[in-house]
Amino acid sequence: MASHFVAFLSAVCFLSHHCLEVRAIHVRGGLRGSNAKQDESATSPVAETKSVVYINTNAWYPSKDIAASLCVPGFSASDKGYENCSRGYNVINLAFWTTGGPVDTAKVWSGLFHYFTKNNDFECTTNKECQKILIDKYHEAGMKLLVSAFGETDKPVSQGADAEAVAQELADFVTTNQLDGVDLDFEDKDAMENGVAEKWLITITKELRKKLGPDAIITHAPQGPYFFMGKEKYPGGGYTRVNKEVGDSINWYNIQFYNQDTTRYDTYEELFVKASGWAGKTAVQELKEGGLAMNKIVVGKPITRADADNTGYIPQSDLVDIFRKAKTNLGWTTGFMGWQVGSDKDGKWGSALNDALGA
Repeated sequence: MASHFVAFLSAVCFLSHHCLEVRAIHVRGGLRGSNAKQDESATSPVAETKSVVYINTNAWYPSKDIAASLCVPGFSASDKGYENCSRGYNVINLAFWTTGGPVDTAKVWSGLFHYFTKNNDFECTTNKECQKILIDKYHEAGMKLLVSAFGETDKPVSQGADAEAVAQELADFVTTNQLDGVDLDFEDKDAMENGVAEKWLITITKELRKKLGPDAIITHAPQGPYFFMGKEKYPGGGYTRVNKEVGDSINWYNIQFYNQDTTRYDTYEELFVKASGWAGKTAVQELKEGGLAMNKIVVGKPITRADADNTGYIPQSDLVDIFRKAKTNLGWTTGFMGWQVGSDKDGKWGSALNDALGA
C-alpha cells in the first residue's frame, strides 16, 4: 500500500510484541464452504462482499499467539490486545512477498514451523503440516489466505525484474505454501509514469493465471489514480489498459483510495460520485463509467489516521454512513479493504463495515 512498510525480520523482532488476533470467526456474506469438507472448502468461492485486510506484523512465541496474530479463527492473544480480529474479514493478505524473497508475515508463514518451534501448541512437526492445520481453520470459517506481493518498497519494473520469471517464483511460493492466491500491490510509480509498467503487469497476470489455474484468487491493489488519468499522466494507459487486456483474469481490485493529497476521497461525493483534486475522474462511480465493473471495485481505506501518509482517512462511523449510502444509491456492495489489521485488533472496524453493507 502507499503506506506499507517492509520490516525485515531479525532476532530482535522475534522478541517484539507485534500481534494479530484470532478466534472463532463470525462468517459473513454467505461464504460457501464453511461447513464443507476440507478438500471442497479450498476451492469454494469467496463471498460476494469482500472484507479484505493486510497483515504486516505479528505476535511471536508461543505458537498460539502467532496463530492469533494471523487472524486464524479459534485463537486470541488477549494479553497482547487482540480479540477476535478474524470476525471482521473474509480475505487475509499476508504482506509481503518481494522480488528479494518473502518478508514480514509472508516470511513467517513460509517458515511457520521454525517460528512455532518443535514444542508448539498444534503438535505439528513440519512446515507443511503446521500450515495445513491453520489453512484448514481459515477454510472452515469461509476465509481465504493470500500473499501480497511487492508493496511500497519493491519496484520490480524499475529494478529490471523479468515478469515471467517473477510470476514463476511467485506462483511457486503460493503453491508451496498452500495459499489461496496472490495480491499484486504494485507501487512502481516511475514505471507507471514512464509507460512501461502496463506490459509488465499484463504479462505477470497472464502467467500467474496460467500457472495457478482458474480456482486461484488473483487481485491487484492499485492506487485510485492509476485508473483513467489519461495518457498525459500514464502514457502506457495505466490500469485502464491492464483491466482491458487481463481484467478477466483478475478477481477484483483492492483500490487504494487514500494518500493522494488533494484528491481526498473523504466524503461520499468524493469517494463514490465525483473526485476532485489532482486525480479527478477516479471516484467509484467515475471508474464504473470508465468501464471498470462495479463488482470488481473493493474500496481500500486506512483503518486509523496513523495508517495514512496524508489524506483519505475517514472515521469509522462516517465510513459506515458512506457505505450505507453507496449501497442504497449505487447498489455497491463489493466490499472493502483495510490497511492494516494491527489497527483493528478486535475486528470491530471490519465488522461495522460488513454490517453497513448487509454482509
